[in-house]
Amino acid sequence: MNATDHRFAEPGQEDTVQTSEAARGFSALPEIVANTATDPDQVRAWLTDVVGAGPDELRREADLPHVRLEWPRGSALLTITGAGAGASWVFLRLTCRGTEDLASRVLDRLADRVDENFTTG
Repeated sequence: MNATDHRFAEPGQEDTVQTSEAARGFSALPEIVANTATDPDQVRAWLTDVVGAGPDELRREADLPHVRLEWPRGSALLTITGAGAGASWVFLRLTCRGTEDLASRVLDRLADRVDENFTTG
């Protein structure tokens, strides 16, 4: 079992289960965002290392526009919609231990992974 990544938690808040939400635009099609979000090689970098879940603990389900990820101590629901011209709008509802701004930080990490994968290949 992995420990919670305390880079995003305030002292005393890392054990508080909360639901936080965030939304942002992505410069990639919804399918690319969904594929990156559920790719076992990518999910560690943007989600499991941050929330303290092992990649083997994660259940993934994708049926666009929804992507659901669950682990024993939390869940993430992404709603991914097209935003025209090869772009997407992503809404994240994150329920897990951490601070109330964790969803925003996790979504930013996903955007970084999408950008990196989209531009390299």
